[in-house]
Amino acid sequence: MRNLSVLILAVAMVLVSGCGKDQPSAPNSDDNSTHDPVTPQTDTEAANAALWLSGELTAPGKLYEQIRDELVLIREQWKDSLDAVGIGFRVPWEPGRLWMGFTQGSYDSIAAGEYHHWDSLNSVYGLDTITLANPDFRHLKLKFQERLHPLVLADIYASADLPGLRFVEPNRYWGDAALLLLYRNGADVVYFFRDAWGDCPSGCEHSEYYIFTVNGDTSFFRGYSPDYDAVPPAWRSMLDSAWARYRQ
Repeated sequence: MRNLSVLILAVAMVLVSGCGKDQPSAPNSDDNSTHDPVTPQTDTEAANAALWLSGELTAPGKLYEQIRDELVLIREQWKDSLDAVGIGFRVPWEPGRLWMGFTQGSYDSIAAGEYHHWDSLNSVYGLDTITLANPDFRHLKLKFQERLHPLVLADIYASADLPGLRFVEPNRYWGDAALLLLYRNGADVVYFFRDAWGDCPSGCEHSEYYIFTVNGDTSFFRGYSPDYDAVPPAWRSMLDSAWARYRQ
């Protein structure tokens, strides 16, 4: 977490609905990119993994269910022989959170509740709270009601030409740890369970990978690699893509 995220003032904002043809529109609830409200995404690990892996504003329901069910299957079938399948997905940023910086004038206006240039955006995407950080840096944190992809959300706010906006980005987690990486290979998902150790706060010095896929009601152990360099080329390109997405 950022050292600057010591919060000294919380401000609730009245959300004002926008109107007119140029106002942003809400995500389409009939689109596959939104989860089915009848089937809540209660499995946090699978929901976060589907959100990250899809790159969409909300986690697609089918992808969420696939990851949820396949992780249950892998862990049930391999838990007694491989401890590594207990390693979970570690989301690289806070879903539904944005970290923003403003000029002094705009920051002061926000603090006073007088900044209305983003009211329509905040209403459409379900802003919950605004939290102001150290005024010397003019940073603040937006919290939304839903689990939204912060990279997609940051692009939306960045493209809105908000007066005084200096930057907008996800609120990222820092440090390293054992983690699960995923890669979409067509309709299939490849699971890289990465065990890691050795000064992980600065970047783990040692890693080993356990690779799995699922077909129907059977999970397949595709191989073990004692370090990154030992990952076979056929799987290495997938792992590289997974790491590239994770580090975005």
